[in-house]
Amino acid sequence: MGYLVAAGFLLAISMVLGVVGLVLGLWLGHIILFDSIVLGIVTGMCCYHFAHVHPALCLVIGIVVCLLLLFLQNTTIGFWVIGGLFTLLYSTFFGLLGVLLTDRDMIWGWVVFGLSLVIIGGLHLKARDQV
Repeated sequence: MGYLVAAGFLLAISMVLGVVGLVLGLWLGHIILFDSIVLGIVTGMCCYHFAHVHPALCLVIGIVVCLLLLFLQNTTIGFWVIGGLFTLLYSTFFGLLGVLLTDRDMIWGWVVFGLSLVIIGGLHLKARDQV
């Protein structure tokens, strides 16, 4: 019986690591697609939670937003606006995470913010060159 429990835990850990690897690989390799999917999911969830729209319509709204963002990020102006906003959003998130994980040390927060701004901006530019 203990073997079954251990095998179940191993399977659960493997699945979690697989999902984390999938998300990280998508984020690093195709950040423009990841941005569009994330904003589509957030839009669908906000429509359901705040506007009380039917879940099927929320799904359609999320898909339309995802496709619209993919289209807009393939234009020059859309790429710079949306990519720039997402770069700032991700960098701010990682900077705040750096502050919270280091006992509210603002120097770490600014360093993590600056490094993530350069790295994520580079990921966006790399993804733009691939398209």
